[in-house]
Amino acid sequence: MMSERPTRRWGAGTSAIVRALVAATRPSSQSDLAAQAHVSQPRVSQVLASLVAAGAVIAGRNGYGPDKGALIDLYVEHHQPSLADRETYWYGLSPLRGQIDRLIA
Repeated sequence: MMSERPTRRWGAGTSAIVRALVAATRPSSQSDLAAQAHVSQPRVSQVLASLVAAGAVIAGRNGYGPDKGALIDLYVEHHQPSLADRETYWYGLSPLRGQIDRLIA
C-alpha cells in the first residue's frame, strides 16, 4: 500500500509572487516581482526556478513570462489562504506599552 504524499502549501510570499505574475501584462524582472510581492530578490529567484521547472513560467531575455493558466492551476492547488492574507498596519499616539497592554488584555 502506497501512502500519498501531501501537497506542499505555499506561504504568503510565494502566493504573492504568483499573483504578480498572473497580473503582469508583460514579462517581469526578478526585482520588479520582489518589489510587487514584498519579498527579497533571492526568494523570487527560488520561486521562479520551481515555476520554470513546473512549466508555468518561461524565462526570457526580457524577463519571466507566465503561462497564466498553469499558474492559476498551481495557485489553486498550493495556495494557503490563512498565510497569504495581507498585512495590516497599526498606528497609535499613546505610549507603546499601553497599546500592547490593551491588545493582550
